[in-house]
Amino acid sequence: MSKFDATRYSILVRKEETEDGELFVARVAELPDVTVYAEAAGEAYDHALDVIETAKEMFDEDGMDFPSPEENRDRAYSGRLPLRVPKSLHRALVKNADREGMSLNAYALYLLSGSVAYDNVLKMIREVTITQVIANIVEFDDDYGIELEGVINFNPPGLESSWVGSGVPALTSGLVGGRYAQD
Repeated sequence: MSKFDATRYSILVRKEETEDGELFVARVAELPDVTVYAEAAGEAYDHALDVIETAKEMFDEDGMDFPSPEENRDRAYSGRLPLRVPKSLHRALVKNADREGMSLNAYALYLLSGSVAYDNVLKMIREVTITQVIANIVEFDDDYGIELEGVINFNPPGLESSWVGSGVPALTSGLVGGRYAQD
């Protein structure tokens, strides 16, 4: 059996504005609950490695399976993506590429890159929005002494989180619903 290697995990370190000012934040793709803050990028990375190793030890002690590193991380990508598309879509893509003065390949790359970036931004907005909505609901409850009844069970596409509890209205398709119970 090979020795555990925390460096095989996907660790993203970037500088972010936090409540304590600008800090380097490290996140581990395979362990979405891991977030590490530090003053230097290398320090954040090293702390993330420590957290991965500690978590692995805890999982082993409890007899639980530990998530493995992303399997496709070392996969060789050729950069080629052969696609079959309907003739009408092919025609429209060629016309749009011509209008933009781009090759079909460059135009398709432009569209795909924009779509991936858009999806990533939407995911970040959803995560922040859900957290803000929950915080606002709890603050409303505290400020006005109104007991809010319901359940949150919200899983937008691409977001694998769910929270269920009492005292918070239901979130469905991004909309706040529920009933106010006043005595």
